[in-house]
Amino acid sequence: MSQRIDAVRNRKALIAAAEHVFAHEGPDAPLDLVARRAHVGRGTLYRHFRDRIDLAAAVYEEHLGELESFVAERAESPQVALELLTRITELQGEARGIQPVLLRAANGRERLAELNARTRLLLEGPLRVSQEAGELSEAITVEDLLLVIAMIEGALGNLDRKEAPLVARRALSLLLPALRGGPAAPLAGFGDAPGTAAAS
Repeated sequence: MSQRIDAVRNRKALIAAAEHVFAHEGPDAPLDLVARRAHVGRGTLYRHFRDRIDLAAAVYEEHLGELESFVAERAESPQVALELLTRITELQGEARGIQPVLLRAANGRERLAELNARTRLLLEGPLRVSQEAGELSEAITVEDLLLVIAMIEGALGNLDRKEAPLVARRALSLLLPALRGGPAAPLAGFGDAPGTAAAS
């Protein structure tokens, strides 16, 4: 029993250490730093996680579990979708380096696709509740919410850990009016062939 408790504790410590190390040192940080921060040996790390991809996916899954609990506690809140997006944005600002790890390898992309499917399910209920309460535009879809998350992730780019949370919050604040009121019509001529707008 004590061995099982130790294994659970070590796994949690490694996930927390990986989040910290990837955020501060980048996606290429040596895994020895993760083991050292978790106060375990390298062998213990590899008993729990096969490689860097497995470790990054575990951090992502830990966040998804937290977000699922977050939604369960606020399931009836009219603003649950906006509250969820705010929490996701906070995590994006804090946990830098996880997606880059997963995007760099084919097997990482497969894991990321699985995690994105779980994220889609996470968003469906809150979107419906907030739309029925009039807090979110009826024109918004789950794909739109995933796009917002991707846009914020893209805006963070290679920002350092100090800048990222501020930029993440700013990006969400700029997108909120469209989520509440619906997407605006594109500018006249947008998408036309070059010279079409000028000639008309």
